[in-house]
Amino acid sequence: KLGEARQAYMKLAAENPSSPEVPEALGYLAWRKGDHDEVRAEFAKAVALGSKNARMYYEYAAMAGQAGDSDKLQLTLLRKAVELDPDYQDARLHLGFQLMAESDYAGALAEFVHLKRVEPENAFALFNAMAYSAYRTGDKEGARASAKRAAEVAAGPDEKAQVEQLLAALDQHPGERMRTMEAAPAEEQAAETEPEPTPTPTRALRTREEPATPPLPKRVPLSSVEGTLDQIDCLGTTARLRITAAGRQVRLLIDKPNAIDVRGAKAGSFTMTCGPQKAHSTVRVEFEPKVNDQLGTTGLVRVLEMK
Repeated sequence: KLGEARQAYMKLAAENPSSPEVPEALGYLAWRKGDHDEVRAEFAKAVALGSKNARMYYEYAAMAGQAGDSDKLQLTLLRKAVELDPDYQDARLHLGFQLMAESDYAGALAEFVHLKRVEPENAFALFNAMAYSAYRTGDKEGARASAKRAAEVAAGPDEKAQVEQLLAALDQHPGERMRTMEAAPAEEQAAETEPEPTPTPTRALRTREEPATPPLPKRVPLSSVEGTLDQIDCLGTTARLRITAAGRQVRLLIDKPNAIDVRGAKAGSFTMTCGPQKAHSTVRVEFEPKVNDQLGTTGLVRVLEMK
């Protein structure tokens, strides 16, 4: 009797305007109805009223991720969930992945090392993420140790290849250099490989009313670079950007022109003109690190922001 339940909760809300438990309950009720917009609105009210429900913060983060809300909001919610319940393993795991997405590798490591257990389904993603985060912070020995653990649980050629590429990067680039590099040139990044953690809960989370929690979306942590767009090389259905950043050139591949999130341009799009760029526009690019030796590129463009 969801309608009657809602009426009862609304009466409680009027009688207890400062109680976070009421909007929490209304949020879960909306969840049962499948109204995710209302869920997020009610959970936001509960947060504003000082909710102490760690699971609600985590589930709100999951909802926010699916709805495309800001990464900052997701990060804030996951931090609060862990603050309220330091033993909340799923929340801490996803907080680590979210920090990786924000390029806060030291912060991600700090969360990962506090995990007391890891489910088999998440083992490779966790150890691979720990290895890459250690690599990016300059901890070469820590990176090797975690890469070894990732190799032990790697399943299939793709996971094994990720570990091999990371180990190759460790051999070619001392970790100490990564900490001060503002924008690495293509030749410096040639062996760099980002792990692809799969931050999906290993078991279905349940609320009091038993709707399944939507999983946090799969995130490939993105790197970013800002500089001058010097040239666009059109390569049939793809294109290569040549960007000068901090005096160094970075080459990035546009492999899916229609899937790029274009910002700062009218109507969310822009027209690419092949060849040297006369305007030398300033751009900020978020990219998925992936090397293409043949094209000399070190990443796949996912966000292109025109400054």
